[in-house]
Amino acid sequence: MTEANRSSAESTPRVNAETEPSRIAPGLGHPEYHFVQAVMELRTAMHQMDTDSKVSMARLEGKVDSLKESSDSTRKKVDDLVRWKTLILGGAVVLGVLLSGIFALYTKFGDRITIAPAPTTTAK
Repeated sequence: MTEANRSSAESTPRVNAETEPSRIAPGLGHPEYHFVQAVMELRTAMHQMDTDSKVSMARLEGKVDSLKESSDSTRKKVDDLVRWKTLILGGAVVLGVLLSGIFALYTKFGDRITIAPAPTTTAK
């Protein structure tokens, strides 16, 4: 080896082909450069999508919890309204039965019932 070749060989770092990838300058047309670049871009995009999906899931979980609370409070209100409706309808049925019984008794025995005015007491 000549002196010039030896100095240039010593100045360039040695690359172990089995353990270290060679440094490829962009745009030199190496066949694997574009593939590796595309893989790295896809990896970055997948990482970004993963991060975005985690943020979206956290937001959705918060909204689901809010909807559960809202549906529980609405269900409680509806149950209270149904209870009151049942009580009112039951009371109306009982009142109707009582009034119809009183009316039936009056129509059957009304001729026997006389309502006389209260006796007046005269002062002496």
